[in-house]
Amino acid sequence: MTLSTLCLGLLLDGALTGYALCRLVEEKLGHFQHASFGALYPALGKLEAAGLVNAERNGATALSKRMYAITDKGRLRFDAELNQSAASETFRSEFLSAMHFADRLPVSDIERLVDQKLADAREQRRKLLALPISSMTEGQRFTVRYALVKTTASIDFLQGEGRAMITSIQRERY
Repeated sequence: MTLSTLCLGLLLDGALTGYALCRLVEEKLGHFQHASFGALYPALGKLEAAGLVNAERNGATALSKRMYAITDKGRLRFDAELNQSAASETFRSEFLSAMHFADRLPVSDIERLVDQKLADAREQRRKLLALPISSMTEGQRFTVRYALVKTTASIDFLQGEGRAMITSIQRERY
């Protein structure tokens, strides 16, 4: 699902500013989606140009925040895209790209990357466990539990296989 489609889905609950939308993506969907302002505002602009959202200034000044609201056409588009969703997941990883070439890295860099990835996974798990799961819909709870299982498996893998890889590379070199 694209960032544009996710924005439409979040706007189903009511009008929001771009800033509020970005925060919601991070707070509610951060375990599977990221939205920078540099990606969000162009997506909102395209949605507005297509008539899928309306944007109105919340005040009379040029600095007033724009409130984005989904249109009927936007609701229809969201429903259509939701119904066409596939079970695929897009996965790109700078970490795995570097690990693919770990034999070319100094051991200290490999250790740093594994430790950083492990710390990131532990932080992600902490955030997932802190979410108010009891107030979520069943679908929302499913996404949190799914992300929690994947994150926990990553931690277990990094603690075991990450350390084993480092040890193996050290043995090969020394």
